[in-house]
Amino acid sequence: MPTVPNYLDTEERVGLEPRFRRGLTAEADPDAFGAGQARALGKVAGGLQQLAATTGQIQAQDIDDTNAAKDRFVQLQNSQREALYGANGFLNLQGSTAVNASAGLQKQLLQQQQDFAKGLTPGASKKYETAASALTQSNLSQASAHAGQQRKVWSTESTVSQITSFASDAYVGYRNPGEFTKNVAAGVNDLDHLAYTNGWSAGELEEAKLNYVSGTTKNVALGIIQNDPDAGDKFLADHGHLLLPKDRDDVRSTLDVELKYSDSNRKSGIILAADRSFAQAGDNVDDAQKAAGIGASSGAGNAASGDKDSKVGNEAGSGTGNGEEWVGLLGSSGPADLRQFLL
Repeated sequence: MPTVPNYLDTEERVGLEPRFRRGLTAEADPDAFGAGQARALGKVAGGLQQLAATTGQIQAQDIDDTNAAKDRFVQLQNSQREALYGANGFLNLQGSTAVNASAGLQKQLLQQQQDFAKGLTPGASKKYETAASALTQSNLSQASAHAGQQRKVWSTESTVSQITSFASDAYVGYRNPGEFTKNVAAGVNDLDHLAYTNGWSAGELEEAKLNYVSGTTKNVALGIIQNDPDAGDKFLADHGHLLLPKDRDDVRSTLDVELKYSDSNRKSGIILAADRSFAQAGDNVDDAQKAAGIGASSGAGNAASGDKDSKVGNEAGSGTGNGEEWVGLLGSSGPADLRQFLL
């Protein structure tokens, strides 16, 4: 059974008594009561406070970086929006102007992105670059699509311009059948390129070629008719097979009107020329009568001579003849041609 130690039982056990034990004391320092742990806990608490303060500073800096990045990003948005959509913005440019400005715009957008990154803290710069790169790439993609579309417009415009030029050459060279055919054929070849650029179907291309050949032939014919209806009539006879039915009817109708007008003018010109010839011939007869001593209107010619020549002279002087007698005076170029056109 358990027993209470008895220090007096043996000599060795006497040494176990507290009074005989050296180096032992009843005094205890704070550490004996957990002061060391307390200090350690205090340091931990201080570290936590410092951590909290540092974390707060980090959070504040992150907020500031975010705000700074947003401010610069908005400035970038404004600048790139102006470059694309402003009064002279790239997306408002057309045809060759847009294509030629494409490379410059690309450099401008990238330079704007770099410029607005200057002066930012590392944290703000990182945030800005993430958003700015996405914006710039999106705008570059949009600009590239516009440039591609306008390159197509430019190609169409230049091809149409060249086709029109070939049509003009066909007109000025119409007197040479080879020149006319060559220029019309050149325009037809350009239509193949136009069809490829714009994605025409085979049927659309065929229709365009027919309309081009017919339209060019019609315009050339009308231009010729306006200046020389007879030449226009010959051109229509030589090239009328190139015209579509409606164009052929239009040209024929215009030609008929111009031919009638031209014929009327020719007849009027002949009549006026004949009138001038008659007047001149009358003056000549009067002069001849005066030189012979015959009165122009006294009828003395009949008294002095009863022959036919005197009668002709008298009728010429008095203006009572039927006009046939003028044949001998005017020759075959006057009344004969006149009768021919008036019949």
